[in-house]
Amino acid sequence: GDYVCVPYHLLNSYAAASEDVLSPHAPFEEFVEASITQINVTSQALIHSVKQDLTPSLGKATPELSVVALDAVLSELPRNPDWSEVDIHHVFARIVTIVSGWMFVGPEYCRTDEYMDLAANYAADAFGGPKLLQMFPKASRAFVAPLIPPLRRVWKAHTRIATLLGPAIEARRKAAATGEPVPDDMLQWIINNAHRFPDEIKDDGDITRLQLSLSAVAIHTTALTATATLYDLAAEPEIMDDVRKEIASVLRKHNGEITSKALFDMKLLDACCKESQRLNPADLLSARRKVMKPFTFSDGVSVPPGTMLAVPVHHIGRDPELFPDDPDKFNPHRFTRLRQNEGEGNHFQFASVTNGTMAFGWGKHACPGRFFASTEIKLILVHLLTNFDVKVVPGPDGKMQRYPNIEFGNMNMPDVKRKLLIKKI
Repeated sequence: GDYVCVPYHLLNSYAAASEDVLSPHAPFEEFVEASITQINVTSQALIHSVKQDLTPSLGKATPELSVVALDAVLSELPRNPDWSEVDIHHVFARIVTIVSGWMFVGPEYCRTDEYMDLAANYAADAFGGPKLLQMFPKASRAFVAPLIPPLRRVWKAHTRIATLLGPAIEARRKAAATGEPVPDDMLQWIINNAHRFPDEIKDDGDITRLQLSLSAVAIHTTALTATATLYDLAAEPEIMDDVRKEIASVLRKHNGEITSKALFDMKLLDACCKESQRLNPADLLSARRKVMKPFTFSDGVSVPPGTMLAVPVHHIGRDPELFPDDPDKFNPHRFTRLRQNEGEGNHFQFASVTNGTMAFGWGKHACPGRFFASTEIKLILVHLLTNFDVKVVPGPDGKMQRYPNIEFGNMNMPDVKRKLLIKKI
């Protein structure tokens, strides 16, 4: 549908509005036709578990997560000393599924064929099916939905994930009842928090379906963001070499162990991720809201209920007033310099949201999983760049240039059909 874009100077009044006036959930619930499809991408149980459990656990989990990422990178990429063409997005989708799955469902399931198939493919059907459904009149959608193949696969996936994880939930409850230790992962945290959300979680099927919801919002976008970042680095070999040197230097200081503090110290790597996201947000719009009650901006402009609002994050990210030093150029040092300013060490990190960088959203409803996504992407890139050399495939003119994105509608995606040249170092 149509969106009214909110200009930069009105962002603060936009972010300050309460949920009952500007709903952050309604646009996504309508996008996936949630009342018909049973697709839940605005789960309060998930948001709570991510904020209260997943994010606080990252400091402790990062060293182990790093080992999982290293193993996934080495197992999924060809260890060829000669240059090989690699479908890097496909590889990243598998790596992200494994690494995310380790944190979501634990090592018992994260590498199984059934989990990887469900987790990696659910997003395409969960977002593609509703688009097909919306081609039909509203009054007929509930009757048409069972005839749409992607939605049939969605509902079959709900059954499959319940069959896969149902026994684990039962076993964990028995273990907890007898005082035995239970895993520290998203599945367990959702089990623990289920009683807080009785309207949303009524049975174990609701718990297992939330794992697919988590995969839908976490794996697809993370793999795309990692792909876009590596496309940028592969086209800038000097910057990529500087990142490698930084990684080596930081690892020496941390005795070779990748901790959350070590990742924090890799400021150029972090800046590369943030700069790539500034130039290549997967969605040209961010911070969507639906007007539920009459709303007036700080400049006096009023919008009626039913209006869809969004922030034009792509245009703001290239605004020369915000980024005066050639805003269309990939230059991660703009963020390393900003982080050197007094009191700004945390403000311009990859996972931070500011008025100029809002790909993760804006205000209190910014993506709650951005800290995990940031950690995951950086761990994968650390191990890839440490163990492999990467470059773009030269164009017909022999030049090594960054592959252009593909834009359709509001989407702005790296061309996932392009390949990178990779060799083992």
